[in-house]
Amino acid sequence: MTTTIRIAYISLADPNDRRSWSGGIWSMARALERHAGEVTCLGPVNHQRLELKSGRFLASLAHTITGKRYAPHHSLFWARRHARFFEQQLAGKEFDLIFAPVSSSIIPFLKTDIPVISLSDATFAAMEGYYDDYSDLLASSRTAGHELERHTLEKSARAVYPSPWAAESAVRDYGMPRERTAVYPLGANLEEPPSREDALTKQRGTECRMLLLGRDWERKGGNIALEALKELELLGISATLTVVGCCPPAGVEHPRMAVVPFINKNEPAGRRRFRELLLSSDFLVLPTRAECYGYVFAEASAFGLFSFATDTGGVPGVVANGDNGRLLPLSAGGREWAAAIAEQFSDDALYLKGRLHARNAFEERLNWDAWGIRTVELMREVLAEYSSKGAL
Repeated sequence: MTTTIRIAYISLADPNDRRSWSGGIWSMARALERHAGEVTCLGPVNHQRLELKSGRFLASLAHTITGKRYAPHHSLFWARRHARFFEQQLAGKEFDLIFAPVSSSIIPFLKTDIPVISLSDATFAAMEGYYDDYSDLLASSRTAGHELERHTLEKSARAVYPSPWAAESAVRDYGMPRERTAVYPLGANLEEPPSREDALTKQRGTECRMLLLGRDWERKGGNIALEALKELELLGISATLTVVGCCPPAGVEHPRMAVVPFINKNEPAGRRRFRELLLSSDFLVLPTRAECYGYVFAEASAFGLFSFATDTGGVPGVVANGDNGRLLPLSAGGREWAAAIAEQFSDDALYLKGRLHARNAFEERLNWDAWGIRTVELMREVLAEYSSKGAL
């Protein structure tokens, strides 16, 4: 009989909130409960509101005075506060292992002998200069960010990443031993994924229905998706674009572009609406300019949607080129995106093959049970190592 692992699940955000980290914090906790057994959630921190409020104030003040950015989530002061909070939560309880997602502001100063597995979709070094929020930072924020990342990795028995892009940064930029990193994808944040039959029932129609999911029109490449829509029309292909989660800038519109500003997936009606949109679409089209991973690609795969995505950041960790999607270079414009979409849509066999491969990718690797099984295997490896060293 497999021994239950007693896991302390540490996170700043509320693991019972389906919105935390785009749903990943909640999904990971549930997956570990199914596959590891005993999971005790120790978050969220009780001072989070004060931290967020002070972070916004300091960020605004720093930008006003210096014109540079302050990184509120990479503060040595708050990292020490977080560590003390979780030390109190751990006191008097017995755990075999700590699992800490997105934890570089928790782990560095945490005093514990319990082995730690950390998880993130990026390192501070990978983010710096890649995302706008991590560009032109104050020197103090840069110093703190790198220090917290380095100490997190030093204290991690394993550091888990969903993409080679993130894992390579840990090895290259912080000297993390490669054998202490693990790379495998995160799952689709869907409480009730469609059946295989429902996902693969849709046939190619006369109209190419494209879906763009994201909160930031600019970063998600909304303007390129719109240009692709116009170019498809020039190629003689009837197409539509549905944008979900954000609004284009004022004046940016098109008669065949629909905008759904927000869907609340915490509510049944919102989840039904989201499901309907994916079941009725042909492709997920996301010309993102910067992306650490992208849960939406895993969710699209669950619905049998072939994804068109940018070959940037952690995207190749979830979209396998030529399998569940196609990766285009960051330099590609609307014309190149339209040509790729037209090729996939115009060939019935290629269209159906793309849908089939997308669904297979979800069933084989882009679901939370696959993630949970792999993570529990990793946990047992770590516990065996600590046991052999007499650390337990």
